[in-house]
Amino acid sequence: MFLILNEIRVAYTGKRLWVRLKKKHSVNKEDCLVLMPHVDSEINLSTVKHLKSYLRRKAINRALVVTNDFNAIASLKQLESENDELKIDIVETTIDKIQNICKYYRMIHFHKEIIVVSIEEPFGSKGLLGKTAITIDDMVKYSILGW
Repeated sequence: MFLILNEIRVAYTGKRLWVRLKKKHSVNKEDCLVLMPHVDSEINLSTVKHLKSYLRRKAINRALVVTNDFNAIASLKQLESENDELKIDIVETTIDKIQNICKYYRMIHFHKEIIVVSIEEPFGSKGLLGKTAITIDDMVKYSILGW
């Protein structure tokens, strides 16, 4: 019982964080929320590499990327500086806060377009790596971004 109550408490914290993010960054229902709940530069950088093509394919004009990964932030800033119709906003925050938002998302799908950049969250597919010819890039494209 205590574990369930703790999960609900963490999810509620995630909800409060999401509401603040949504208000502060004027997130609307057409925007994409990208959560990077781990400092795993290989996966995060692979996601950054494919992000613009994903957004174009889904006809999304704006993404709000929430991360704590310094390498991903640097790559995102480079993408952000490219002058095109896609807008990428970067929010740097703690891993704990990002994971709280992920826990909230695991309980309630609160936004239409959410990408959780993880092979562990919300349900995990890490076991596929190393057992087959699947690469990190494949995991990002097919499991995380859903191509």
